[in-house]
Parts: sequence; C-alpha cells; structure tokens
Amino acid sequence: KVGRCPRVSNSTRCEQECVTDADCPGEWKCCSSGCGTSCLEPTPEEFLTTTPRFIVTQPQYGGEPATIQQPEEPRISAQEGGYVTLKCVALGIPKPTITWRKDTTLIGPSEKRRRILLDGSLQIINLYTYDKGTYVCTADNGLGPPVRAEYQLDVTEPNQLPVAIIGEPDTRITVTMNSPIAIHCYAMGWPRPFVTWWRGDQMLPLYSDNYEQDTDYTLLIRSVTLTSLGVYTCQAFNGIGTPASWSATLQAIGPVYNVKPDQEEYTKYLVQPPKRPTTEKPQYPYRPTRTQSPEYQTYAPVRPSKPSHIPRVVPLETTTVEPGSAKFKVPVKVNVSAGQSQFPEGSDVSIACTIDGYPIPRVLWYKDDELIRTNNRIKISELNRLIINDANREDSGRYRCEAANEYSSDSDSVDIRVAGIFIHPHCQDNTFFANCELIVAAKYCTHKYYAKFCCRSCTEAGQLPARGPHIDNSKRRKRSILRMLV
Repeated sequence: KVGRCPRVSNSTRCEQECVTDADCPGEWKCCSSGCGTSCLEPTPEEFLTTTPRFIVTQPQYGGEPATIQQPEEPRISAQEGGYVTLKCVALGIPKPTITWRKDTTLIGPSEKRRRILLDGSLQIINLYTYDKGTYVCTADNGLGPPVRAEYQLDVTEPNQLPVAIIGEPDTRITVTMNSPIAIHCYAMGWPRPFVTWWRGDQMLPLYSDNYEQDTDYTLLIRSVTLTSLGVYTCQAFNGIGTPASWSATLQAIGPVYNVKPDQEEYTKYLVQPPKRPTTEKPQYPYRPTRTQSPEYQTYAPVRPSKPSHIPRVVPLETTTVEPGSAKFKVPVKVNVSAGQSQFPEGSDVSIACTIDGYPIPRVLWYKDDELIRTNNRIKISELNRLIINDANREDSGRYRCEAANEYSSDSDSVDIRVAGIFIHPHCQDNTFFANCELIVAAKYCTHKYYAKFCCRSCTEAGQLPARGPHIDNSKRRKRSILRMLV
C-alpha cells in the first residue's frame, strides 16, 4: 500500500493486530509499535533530493593484479607424432606465477614429453592420442583472484613426418655430484623415431649399472660422478629423410678433490658454485664524541645491591632414542606409469614405479595379484622399474607396484595388453630394389636378399620373425646401399 508508517513511540501493548498490510482495512498499513503490530493510517510520501555519491577507487601503488591474454583460437588440433605449443601471455606486478594443468592434473616444468618454456608457454612433443583434452593456464601474483586461459587440444590422424628433435643448441645441464639426472630428448616424427644415446663414438646401453633409457627417449644417469661429465648426444631416425641429432653438455658444481690422473680431462666440466650475495654495511650518521666530564663533578654514592635470588636448576629428564628409529616419517606414495597400455608381441615392456616415503619402503611387483619373480626375461631395476623383454600375449594383465614400511603403505597399478606384431625400427621396405607385394604373394620372404629389402611387408604377412639376422645386418646393408648409389 502507498505511504509510510507514522513514527510511533514505544508502546506497552504487545498485541499482534496484523502481519501484513493486507490484514488492515482500506489504505491503512500494518506498522510496528516496538513491541507488537497495529493498523495505522499512513503518512504521505516525502520526496527528498540526495546528492549522488561518486565511488573513487584508489590505485594500488607498486602492484598490478595479474591479467592474461585469452587465446584467439582456443581449439587447437595437431597430428599424432607432431608437436604443439600452447601460448600463455600473463602480465602483472609482481610477475605472475604460471601453472599448467591437463584436466585436473598438474603439469611439471620439465617432463618427458612436455615442458614449460621461459615465456610460460606449454610445449607437447611427440603427440599421442591420449594427449587430447583440456589444458588450463593459470596466472597468479597474489593481487586479486587468479586468472586463467583454456585450450582444447585435438590429436588428428598421423601423416608421414620426417624426424626432428626440439631443443636449444649448446644446452648445458648443471647438477651436483652423486645425484641422479634425467636428460630428455624431445624427438618427434611419423613413424615414431628410433632413438639412441651416444657419448662420443660409443652408443650407450638401454640398461646398465649407471644408465637407463626410457621408452620416451629419456636418458637416466643414476649417480653423477666425475667421469659421467661430458657431452651426451641423442640421435633419432624413422626411415624418412635424414637422421636428427641433439647434444647436451653435463657439468657439475665443483670443486672435486683427489682427482686421479686419468680423470683430469673431466675437470673442464666443473663449474664454480654461485657466490653468496654480499650486503654493504650501512652508512651511519655522524655522532660527535663525548667530552671528558670535569673532575669536580660529584656522583651519587654507589650502594651494594642485594644479590638476586637465583632459582635452583632442575635437570631435565633425558630420553633415550632407540637405535634404528626414524627421526621423521614421510607417508609412502606410489605412482606407476608405462607411457602406453598396448604393446606389440616381441617388443620390450617397461613400467616405471616412482616411490616416495621415509623410512625407505620395500617394493614388490605383482601381476594379477601374483608376486612377480625375476628371470632372464623379466627384470626389476634398482629404481623399481619392471622390464619385460620379448613380450608375448601371456604377459597381458594388471601390473601392481606395492611399497610399504613399518609406518604406511601404498600401491598403484596399470593394465597392459600385448597384441599385434612387433615391427623393429630397422625393419623397413626398400622398393627401389624389389616389388614387395609380389615377393609376399610369391612367398619369397625367406630368401636372404628379399628378407632384407622387403622386411616390413614380410613381417606383417607373418612370413618373417620379428627378430633375426635380417634385422641385425640392417645397418651394414644401409651403408652398402649408400655406397652403391654414390
């Protein structure tokens, strides 16, 4: 109803005569009397003019909240085996911290196939179909709420792509002595390249006491020593065009003492530790020295003070620590990763198991809830990696890595399927010397020359094994072919 309730002094009547204006007759309104409600005649409206209030926002001196540039094309597609770069341009004072996530998983600054560049962009190399999804870049500098940009990545069908390695030239990696280090080789191409690691003119083994090569082209050095320093080269080839290579220099923080004469050549890869920053002594204002007080100045007599009460010291009870007990505890965490879930028959299956926890837990591997025992074909490395050589269909199943100590335990698993035919990277067709379709149709694959020139077609047809002398001599065959063509 129109109008306002009149001013009513506090009444001692606490009766609830009405609840809303509809309970009152005519134009009367339901008004509060301080204790109860009653129907009263409204007072006419008074029109008042008010001065508009201007809201002035004070600028934040010395800082600006983070802002992020939204992508012009939020939906990006790239072929399998290639690479993609997702830009993330963020501004603000102080400089915002940039983080990337795929769906809900946080992405580290340097992973096997993903890395965050200095400008905050995310680069994904050697794309797989499971790389498709939503990628979110978040920028935050503590002023205002975090801002974000979102990409949707699609991975398309692969086309033939020559091999390439993405990496900065003259790369130098600095580590501390006796620590592990992983050197990533960001190789790509289709078919997927075959990668080897070299040190000088010697090819490094896939697995040894000090080296381990991952399926994602990563070289792991278990413990860096003085003789481990130097230049490491990654070479990749997929049968298309020319091979690609990339080198990195591994150096360590010195100094190193008691260097043997045969290790002197490696000391050139030692670098000095960074110097500690020095702080200049502040300049204090001038203060004049005090003048000698005159001899006739009198002083108040010094009276001996009573010795203060010194409480008796009660020794604390000493507690003995049992030998072998941990000073601190870290919960056990297990993460299992295989890079892929399906492997062809005859290939090597490698499953990594990353363990975190203290005291150091004991690790066991299980296949379909049965304990795995190592043999000539199945091995478990010192870093708890499970390696299955020459895999077959019976190796399919669920593999579980379990770690436990006296305080906690954890486990993680992955499903592996072994199917199809394994094609060695050196097993390729050479149509310049033979028509492989006719060779397969005539079943001439067992001939030693046709087995070399039509290796891939004969293997796919089931007329040649996945491994054999026709593959072992492939490198010598390629060199002889090149000499014939020159």
